[in-house]
Amino acid sequence: MKSKGVSHALTALIVLLAALSAFTQIRRAASAPKGRSTVELTMLAKLAVVGASVPGTIADAYEAPLVEALDKAAASENQTDQARALRRKAIWCAYRRQMCTQSALTSLGQLPPEVRVPAPADEADVLREVLLGPVLQDRRAHLEQRLTEIRVGYFDVLLKAVLLRNLGDESGARAAEERAIQAGWVVLGALFLFGFLLLSGALAWLITLFSPGKIFQTLRTGLRADPSSKVPEPTAGSRYLAVVAVFFAASLALPFVVSGLKSPSSPQSTVLVTLVAELFLLAVVGCAHYAFCTRANLPLGLTGVPLRRSIKVGVFSYLLVWPPLLIVMMPLSALFERLGLPSHTHPLIDNLQSDNHFLTFVLWAVIAAVMAPIVEEVVFRGALQTGIATAYSAKLAPFATAFLFAIVHPQVGLGLVGVFFLGIMLSLVKVHEKALGPSMVMHALNNLVALLMAKALLLN
Repeated sequence: MKSKGVSHALTALIVLLAALSAFTQIRRAASAPKGRSTVELTMLAKLAVVGASVPGTIADAYEAPLVEALDKAAASENQTDQARALRRKAIWCAYRRQMCTQSALTSLGQLPPEVRVPAPADEADVLREVLLGPVLQDRRAHLEQRLTEIRVGYFDVLLKAVLLRNLGDESGARAAEERAIQAGWVVLGALFLFGFLLLSGALAWLITLFSPGKIFQTLRTGLRADPSSKVPEPTAGSRYLAVVAVFFAASLALPFVVSGLKSPSSPQSTVLVTLVAELFLLAVVGCAHYAFCTRANLPLGLTGVPLRRSIKVGVFSYLLVWPPLLIVMMPLSALFERLGLPSHTHPLIDNLQSDNHFLTFVLWAVIAAVMAPIVEEVVFRGALQTGIATAYSAKLAPFATAFLFAIVHPQVGLGLVGVFFLGIMLSLVKVHEKALGPSMVMHALNNLVALLMAKALLLN
């Protein structure tokens, strides 16, 4: 009875801490722009640039989706979102030598300066001189310096091409255009990877459904009685849950500790702070597990499955995620857009857009594909899922774990649905394999592919 009381108290604490974490994500979503995302506009622009560069194609067919998206974003109720769309529209119109540049700049100049931060207050005048040209050579250095204050990601390359063209530097303009086209081909490569993963996932499902193996039978057995529930330790469930409570407490305390230090002033310092934070959480989780579980001979799940099988099962399970995820997300995406609900991606996207340094990207890859999967799998599948299965119900454990896993992530709205779906698959892999190795591989592969696709979409 005493052990049950401790488990209930720890569960209540975990739910409270998770709710606080979810509240911070909802508050972030409420303050963020709800219009067309930068990633979507960037992808459409790259496809339009590539489409227009291919001989024999009709440029309007590639350009129409981008123009429609820009117009829709420019009509947003959020003025910051309007400003982002208008400056991109002005650049695109000038790049394509269309007549809509002046009207976009006029509308941009009418917006209050505070909604256009960090762009300068006179950005409309600066863009007007650059885009409407011609530009005098003695103004080149000054304008290039001013344009560094107006960061528009991929559209920076198009802006530079227009500036060089209006300066009369045709070779430089062509070089900038070639760079823009190359970035577009990278996007097509990312879309090809997406299609490959989708087809591979469909094949993986065919193998799963028609294989003589015992995948589903093993899952049914695991959901009836998780092996960890047979551990003789009477307080096993509460010990595992204590590890999770410590992790949540440390995660919520981290922002307050970081805010007391000097705020990161650059993408490079941001990634270093994030890396240190992940190392701190890994150390906290390791100490907590040693204190509550290792000393009581409670397994974590890091052993029992050979590395080769962990890789094979992790990759195969990741492929299984794609088809059902697409089936679920496509109608939900249309519904979210129709209802005007938020659908915010990971904050890492903003950092990737503002920094093109290779070393920074490598550090983000280490964090996303190595550190995060280790920490999160140990906490959620290793401690939380095992604790719930031991103290309460093996059938409840995967779904409760996936729910808590989703709400503490920074994705909001539609992104939350995707993380929840991934969390269920990770939990079922843990049930099937009775170890963390395969779910770690699957988690790492998911994060790495997402990171590479985001970088391909945002690459300048």
